[in-house]
Amino acid sequence: HILYKIFKYPIVFLLLFIPRIIFSILDILLIFLLFKLATIGLTSDMTIPLGPCRRRILSPVGFITRFLTFCWGFYWATTKGHKITDSTVAPIIVCNHTSYMDPLILAGEYLPSPISAIENMKIPIVSSLMLATRGILIDRSDSNSREKAKEDIRNRANMAFGNNQYNQLLIFPEGTCTNGTV
Repeated sequence: HILYKIFKYPIVFLLLFIPRIIFSILDILLIFLLFKLATIGLTSDMTIPLGPCRRRILSPVGFITRFLTFCWGFYWATTKGHKITDSTVAPIIVCNHTSYMDPLILAGEYLPSPISAIENMKIPIVSSLMLATRGILIDRSDSNSREKAKEDIRNRANMAFGNNQYNQLLIFPEGTCTNGTV
């Protein structure tokens, strides 16, 4: 009984914590590498969809992000809705942004094009994600940027209805994380 208490935490640390950290780092690096490979030589014009070869490079991202969430203790997360496959599926995903897991889980399921603040382009993995998924950027300090973003969302949604080369758009109406009460 005393030996159990002494060795319980070191054993859990060695068997659970360290492998989860190692696999998490490897997963994040692999996702970053796939995003970088998919965006090599890509123009910064976010209205042009990715070609079929670049989309194939990104195809394992869903599995990798699901494995990453599994390493973090989320054994399975269910989502409602469907990936855009034809003109009957809505081209826009709108949901609350209650935690930093929301985008990761949705990326694993849909790999959508996020609507994001332009400041996020300074974060290496986020900037690669935005380029690879052809996201829409908003400069929060510029009111003209907001109007342009509305027009971009409208145009992208219309293009997605007739062309499944475009990813669904991901919109978090709050813009940033909230506690879900707003």
